[in-house]
Amino acid sequence: MPNKTIISWATFTVNVVHGCSKPAAVPLEHLGLAEIIAGGEIDPKWTKPNTSPECARCYAETLSNKRGWTPQPWLEQHEAENVQLHPERIREFAKVPVKPAHLPPSQRERFFVCSMGDIFHRLVPDDFLEEVLLAMAASPHIYQVLTKRPDRAADFWFPGTRDGRWPENVWLGTSCGHPVTKWRIEFLRNSYAQTRFVSMEPMLASMLPLNLDGIHQVIVGGESGSGFRALQMPWVREVRDLCACGTPVRHGTHQQRINTVGLVYTQCVPCMTRPPLPASDEVRALERA
Repeated sequence: MPNKTIISWATFTVNVVHGCSKPAAVPLEHLGLAEIIAGGEIDPKWTKPNTSPECARCYAETLSNKRGWTPQPWLEQHEAENVQLHPERIREFAKVPVKPAHLPPSQRERFFVCSMGDIFHRLVPDDFLEEVLLAMAASPHIYQVLTKRPDRAADFWFPGTRDGRWPENVWLGTSCGHPVTKWRIEFLRNSYAQTRFVSMEPMLASMLPLNLDGIHQVIVGGESGSGFRALQMPWVREVRDLCACGTPVRHGTHQQRINTVGLVYTQCVPCMTRPPLPASDEVRALERA
């Protein structure tokens, strides 16, 4: 059986990929798009590897290195040693009985896929990704796929489909807890996923201005552990108020209050219209502007 989890927005975790490397906050090829979204120039330091601010105190890295699951710090120069594929874990999806699809997400099994890695890391082959996605389609639980590399995810067609669209039960999300990484939301919005969410956990600054068109759920929360970077509640309220028009928001970890606090899990309904295909052309047009 897969591992039960204490993560508030999931019921199971399955790490078909374990280990990662910390990406650049803004890959050089997306600097133009990021500056359009930011409304000004971005410091070149953010284009260097290992600068993604959400990754600075990665819980998965700390735990993996402490327990010997990965041998090196999660830096780009060690990615070949740390990124591990576990094809034997793909069958874990089918070991959990599938609940009726008409139930709200809060009453269904929700798999956080790769809580200890990034399935869209460049060292994960396309054929392995396709095998994982097909297993998700065969056992239709809710799958929450969270990545810091939505540029790769945005181009990824769901295997066996005519138009590339992902099933509604396979949710694609991206981590964005700092203004410099808001470019990731643009790729997510233009992906083939029908259900899209943003994780602002850890939330490191005010995220306004923020465009959530085409985003179906937002998770906000602070950092945990000793030396955590403090979450300011006004930042949370800004996103809550922005989501009042219909995007569900969930409050995750808040270190200052010790436990998970905030809003009740809201059913995530993919009610917004996906931008026209192909997604990659739209994003690249923005970059060229």
